[in-house]
Amino acid sequence: MKLIGLLIIILLLTHTDGAKAKFKDMKIRKNECLNYDACKFDKTENCLNRCLSEKCYLEFYGNSPLEEGQVDREKYRVFNECLKNEEKELRNRWRNEEL
Repeated sequence: MKLIGLLIIILLLTHTDGAKAKFKDMKIRKNECLNYDACKFDKTENCLNRCLSEKCYLEFYGNSPLEEGQVDREKYRVFNECLKNEEKELRNRWRNEEL
């Protein structure tokens, strides 16, 4: 039942105004990670990034995780690209399953 609710929310977000929906979706995912998931007690960027996508985190931060307060704009950019690609792949799988 929870899965159906989550799918409905995701579909509603993806069928609204494109960029705003993606921003809201990512904001919701980040809040879920920080408040309900593994990062409830560990609010570091490493925990948040790992929660958003284990695959992308390991690919871009796995060998050299961020130190407390460190900012790496290039890794951040490619990590976000990875998240976007992962989301597109997931949507395509759902669409193919619906057909």
